[in-house]
This record gives sequence, C-alpha cells and structure tokens, in this order.
Amino acid sequence: MNFADDQGPNPTAAANAVSRLIAEDQSVVMIGPHFTPAILPNLPLLAQYSVPTLTGASGPVVTQQGSKWVFRCRLNDAVGAKLLVKYCVQTLGWKKIGLEYVNTAFGQSGIAMVKDALTARGITPALVQTHTDATKDFTPHLLAFGEASVDGIIAWTDDQPAGLLAKQRKTLGSKFGLAGSTSFSQPTFLALAGDAAEGVVSITDFSKENPSPAIQAWKQKYKAVYNEDPELYATTYYDAVNIVAAAIGRAPDVSGPAIQDALTKTKDFVGVVTTYTWSDTGNMVHSGLITRIDGGSVKVAAVVGV
Repeated sequence: MNFADDQGPNPTAAANAVSRLIAEDQSVVMIGPHFTPAILPNLPLLAQYSVPTLTGASGPVVTQQGSKWVFRCRLNDAVGAKLLVKYCVQTLGWKKIGLEYVNTAFGQSGIAMVKDALTARGITPALVQTHTDATKDFTPHLLAFGEASVDGIIAWTDDQPAGLLAKQRKTLGSKFGLAGSTSFSQPTFLALAGDAAEGVVSITDFSKENPSPAIQAWKQKYKAVYNEDPELYATTYYDAVNIVAAAIGRAPDVSGPAIQDALTKTKDFVGVVTTYTWSDTGNMVHSGLITRIDGGSVKVAAVVGV
C-alpha cells in the first residue's frame, strides 16, 4: 500500500500526489483525496488511467461530473443540505435564515444546495455571506446577521472556521441559532469552540455518541488499539478500505476496470458508519444524522434518510 500527502484542500498538491501514485507507484485503486477542491482536478487523470477511487469529499459537485471512477463513501451534501434545512425549519422553527459559507468548491456547492432546499420551502435567505479558510474574524458577519434579525444561520464551512464562528458568536452574545455542515460536529470544531459549541446543530454521518450497538462496539475496538475515541474520518476510511477489499475479492483480476466494475455492484455492504449501496450517481451513502452539541458531546437528535 502506498501513500501520498494531498495537503488537505490543496488542488495542486492533490494533483501531484495522485499523479505520483498512478505514474510511479502504479496504483490501480485509491482511497482519497478527501476534500472536494482536491478530488475535482483529478477526475480527468482517474479516467485517463482507469483508476477508481473512494472519496469522503461531500461536495455535490464531485458526483455531478459524470465520472464513473469516483465513489463517494460519505453523505452527499446535496442530500445533507436538504435534511438539515428540513430540521431547522420544521423542528427548530426557523423562519428567517442567514447563510454563511467558505468560498471553495465545497462551500459553494454545499450552500447552493441549502439555497435550493430553502427555495423549495418558499424561504429566501435573509442574508448570505462568505469567507475563506484563512478568515479569523467573523465579527462583521455575525453583527450583520444580528442586524438582519435572523432566527438562525446555516453555515457550510470547514472545521476551523466553524469553531471560530461559534466561539465569536458566543463572545458577541448573539441570540440566533447556529447549524451547519459536518464540520460543526468534528473534534477540531469542539476544541476551538469550547462551551460555545453548546446547542449547535449539524448534519453528519457519524457520532461516537450514537447509541447504536455497532457504533459502540467499534468505539471500544478503536480505543483498545489507539487509546482514543474514533471520529468520522477514521471510521469512514476504515469502511472504505473494507469496501475496496470486498470489491477486489469479487473482481476477476486486480486491475482498475475490474475493481471499478466490482465497486458498482456494492449493495447492502454493512460498515460501521452505515450500510453502503452504490447508485449510478456514484453515491454509496443514503442516510445521515442530525446532531446537537449537548454537554460538550455530539448527541444524535435524529436519524434521517434519503
């Protein structure tokens, strides 16, 4: 097994990493890149060399390109956005909603799906604002949301901006609610936000606090090896490795096209996070969780399906 560093949401580094794995290491199947901006520039290369890849990139744009070589092993943000909007409107009772997003392919495509979901419910966002991953001061954004008198904001961003946004929201004493992408339930977010994370809602795939017997058994198994609790990404890619191994076992030979074909036959594969079934869009995950931070823990508020 070979590895290469894609340096997170770095398109150039990701392209170099994938090129090396294919050209030098002659990889016939890959897991990753993880981030939406990192996987997108590699789609032509994967097709050129017939290399299937399992990715945790959740941006809707990833599987909107028609590539048969990409298999998404996380919940598509197009689905997640719709489920989160439904929860915010129906369960939390938000009527006036502001939107915040990171200005990358991930944030742009995710917030577009949020807008579509709101439009379907006859809701026009009260205010839409954007930031970069390098943004540190969200004070002007938060004050603007307050002046717009929103009931809550839905944010689609990465882990670090999510934590800073929540922390500064509490510092300012903002009264509106906060909900968002999977980032708002991850360890980096919790560490940065501290007690400001309390009550924040997120759409996600995994929570170690999920009372499911399968999740709790995995939690014990993981902790016995690594002496810490599992999180979403480690668990997702554990499942991804097992999905690939099962596909290789079904394939007539160990080649990219044979493994790709075997992956398309993935059906009701029971993993830790969920049960995976391939669809012709390339999506393999069809359910998610609405979580709420309670006492510093990511509690499951609802299990939601497509």
